[in-house]
Amino acid sequence: MRKEVIAIAANDIRLLLRDKGGAFVTFIFPLVYCIFFGLIFATPSMSSRTINVVMVDEDQSQQSTAFIELLKQSGAVTCNIASREEAIDQVRRAKKVAYVVITKGFGQALQQVQFNKRPKIVIGIDPARQAESEMVKGLIAKYAFELLFSPLNQKLSGGITGNQRSAKNHFAPIEIETAQLRQKRTGPSNSYDISFPQGIIWGVLGCCASFGISLVNERTTGTLSRLLVAPITRTHILAGKALACFTSTLVLGVVLFVVGRIAFSVIPQSPIHLAISLLAISIAFVGIMMFISILGKTERAVSGMGWAVLLGMAMLGGGMVPRFLMPHWMQSLSAISPVSWAIKAMEGAVWRGFSTSEMLLPWCVLVGVGLFFFAIGVRGFSWPDKG
Repeated sequence: MRKEVIAIAANDIRLLLRDKGGAFVTFIFPLVYCIFFGLIFATPSMSSRTINVVMVDEDQSQQSTAFIELLKQSGAVTCNIASREEAIDQVRRAKKVAYVVITKGFGQALQQVQFNKRPKIVIGIDPARQAESEMVKGLIAKYAFELLFSPLNQKLSGGITGNQRSAKNHFAPIEIETAQLRQKRTGPSNSYDISFPQGIIWGVLGCCASFGISLVNERTTGTLSRLLVAPITRTHILAGKALACFTSTLVLGVVLFVVGRIAFSVIPQSPIHLAISLLAISIAFVGIMMFISILGKTERAVSGMGWAVLLGMAMLGGGMVPRFLMPHWMQSLSAISPVSWAIKAMEGAVWRGFSTSEMLLPWCVLVGVGLFFFAIGVRGFSWPDKG
């Protein structure tokens, strides 16, 4: 790499640091975001929205089938059927909020409810969704109670028994066991494991916007014209801009994770995966920065259009509201946002425990996005005349 490229990159970084507003949005605001939402997520709250779960029917009885139908018809949950292994994997990959296992013997035990041998249901909760844990348990208990006194169960059990009446009086017709998912995989140790990737995204977006707008500023103020008469090429100039944006986003991610490690116990499961994720994220948003620079001819136009694009990516990709709080259709749609893949890459390295093969998809998507948008930006960039 030639010294001219490094000199251009160093100068752009100095200009960013001199801009107090830009420096705040890029470096300070993300940390404020991390802490603020970390505090919010640390406090469990109930939610009235539909919960996406996966059901495991190991009993295969009339009662277990009826129980699943009750849950589906309630409107409180959306669910599909899978094996226990598949269910655990779906929750680990954040595709489902929880899995519910109807254990073998559920139907028979429901016909003869005894306090020393009640029907058993196992619930596994995604560690990032602890706020929904009690809601899932409450829904399971409610509809199991309804099933106990349903016409179907009364018919199969020959009417309401004394034990069932006792269960009705004590409001405990089933046994609910919470699976210890952390024995299977390590979940987030605290709420900051969730908020820090989101906060870092805002810093990356700030870098992306700042360097994209500065590129337009240099074109409109004549800086690029002066650079073009210097003994450097257009390739050197764009490489320097790209290096400045890449370095800033990478340093931002590293610094915030160091702060998270020291002050908030954000400990990555795989530092190597995290390092590669930050590299891939930097590549992706360098490309997006270049694309933003061609969205208008003036700073104001590029600033407005650029932030509109970036905020759209953030809203859809989980930068504003965590993806698990979004409606199911929006979670599916978020795959088109680079922000979604960036957060997934960081979470996979920090607390989701993704293997290298599982990390390959977000890495490849991010690098592909960066190369694609950088190529479009370079091709569409409007250079001033020399002189």
